[in-house]
Amino acid sequence: MYKICMKTWHNTAYHRNNYSGRYRHESVHHNGKIFIFGGGSPFPTEHLNVVPYFDLQSNKWSAILAGSAQNPEGRVAHSCNKINNYVIVTGGQKKPNFAFHDIWIFDLVYLVWHQLNVSLPRQIFFHSGAVTDNAHLYLSVALNILMELHTD
Repeated sequence: MYKICMKTWHNTAYHRNNYSGRYRHESVHHNGKIFIFGGGSPFPTEHLNVVPYFDLQSNKWSAILAGSAQNPEGRVAHSCNKINNYVIVTGGQKKPNFAFHDIWIFDLVYLVWHQLNVSLPRQIFFHSGAVTDNAHLYLSVALNILMELHTD
């Protein structure tokens, strides 16, 4: 753990359980927990119906099973942004030569996934997103393409 105010690194003892290491996953902080979305090793990818999280108070890993009828496919190299109690997952890659153009929202209160009825204009992966104060999501994609998604 890096303490910004002290500019120092500190080891944190934690109990790991059975969650495998992964790469190209995304994470968000919510109510004292760090939630992990997707990722892989590199292929196959981790399913998104199970969302691991690290509890910063207890220093323990756990996971939640999303209570959704439909869940996004596992992916790496996606973007993940938090707006209030929602996590927006866009794009990503399932395997070489296959990328997504979908948009999913994970509700951090009800712990369910919702797929938006709109797709990105093209398949994207290895991109990044930024959320503005007025809840607009901007995606920065290769070739200097900037996409704007309004959540209002």
